[in-house]
Parts: sequence; C-alpha cells; structure tokens
Amino acid sequence: MNRANAPHFEALIEQSTLERLVGEAGVMYQQIRHLVSAARQDNITVRVVETRAGAHPGLDGPFVLFDFDQHPSLVLLENRGSSAFLEEPEHVAATREALRRLHEAALPAHDSIALMNDIADKLV
Repeated sequence: MNRANAPHFEALIEQSTLERLVGEAGVMYQQIRHLVSAARQDNITVRVVETRAGAHPGLDGPFVLFDFDQHPSLVLLENRGSSAFLEEPEHVAATREALRRLHEAALPAHDSIALMNDIADKLV
C-alpha cells in the first residue's frame, strides 16, 4: 500500500496495560518495542493514558471508532465473548465524546513513546 494513501490509525493505551506482566518479560519487551516502532510511522499514532489520570471513559471497555470518507461512522464495542457494531448517530456521538475525553487524558505522542521506552527498558 502506498503510505501516502494509508489510513490513519490511532491507539490509546492505558499505562497499566503496558506494565502488567503477562507471559514472559522478553516477549512483552518486544511487543512494546514494536508499538514504539509503529508509532514512528506517519500514519500511526500511539498515545498512553497514564495510570495517574484516574477514572476515564476507556475503563468502560475497548472500542473502535471507524470514520470513512464515503460512509457513516461506525463504532465497534468489544467485551468478553461478544462484540457489537453500532451506527446510530447517538452512539457514534457518545463514542466521539469518550474519545475526546481520552485525548485530553492521554500523553502527547512523543511523551507516550518515551514512557513506552521506559516501561520496556524495565523489562530487561
């Protein structure tokens, strides 16, 4: 795919997710380093919501907001064992508001990369 035409992908990740040891430390180190590498691409943004941010809309569970040029926006909600796509304007608007609040809570991209590097370095 031509990177000039590549879609933009943005991930907001809670700090505790990066610090929670799941599996081997070496594997987690590689995963975080991969996130850092991806975050350096022009069409990918990775931002971290610090644990000290307290309660935030991301605690309600993971979601994805899809915005399209030629189609209405779509929300994907995921939970244990199931998922749902929502297209109703009120659900899209509520998700957009949750995303706005998460953006306010998240570190800027360059600070997020620095934090991810610090977390990875503690794993080795």
